[in-house]
Amino acid sequence: MKLTKALFIVLVSLLTNSIYAQKKITFGINTGLNYSSIRESNDIIIPNENTDDSGFAFLFGLVSNYYLSGNLSLKAELNYESKRESFEIKAFQSEIDPIFIEEGNKIKTNYQFITLPILLKYEFGNSNPFFINGGPFLGYLISAKETFPNNEIIEFSERMTNFDFGLSFGVGKMISLNDKNNLIIELRNNLGLTSISKFVSAKTNSLNLIVGWNFTL
Repeated sequence: MKLTKALFIVLVSLLTNSIYAQKKITFGINTGLNYSSIRESNDIIIPNENTDDSGFAFLFGLVSNYYLSGNLSLKAELNYESKRESFEIKAFQSEIDPIFIEEGNKIKTNYQFITLPILLKYEFGNSNPFFINGGPFLGYLISAKETFPNNEIIEFSERMTNFDFGLSFGVGKMISLNDKNNLIIELRNNLGLTSISKFVSAKTNSLNLIVGWNFTL
């Protein structure tokens, strides 16, 4: 709790100093693809009896940069993210979902999150600079669904925790369109550190390819 309060005070101080020093503030939008997976223990389905496949999904959201200096900024985002994966079933034994699945068929899962990354960003290079950024993210689960081979869809959000917490790290490039507009391309990894399941250890992981547009008012 003391560490959380200290981080909050530091964050507020940085933002306040940035605003009163009249540093540049930019706004923008993000969109992109993610390649996601869930790192989980195999307690519901018999161990070694299924194959996990990661899946492609999408994200979009809003972003703002508070420049603390010419090259250093604090970036906050509010994103909608869909994370998907599938399971190839060889033997299905579940007390939670007593549905018969033939061998070789797949169950597809879809998780939908609202995520809030807070990233420290450093730019290097004068014209069209590259950048690195990193920091924590907080995710809120708004939906979790399984689609079975017979197209039956089951909502299982009640089995999941509400929040996801982890770390984000990314590298990217800014391409100047004019004095007030920039195109952003970033490759980012989000590593979940807490379980999103109430019953097993299930942690998120996603690799994001993000394209964004930033502008200065």
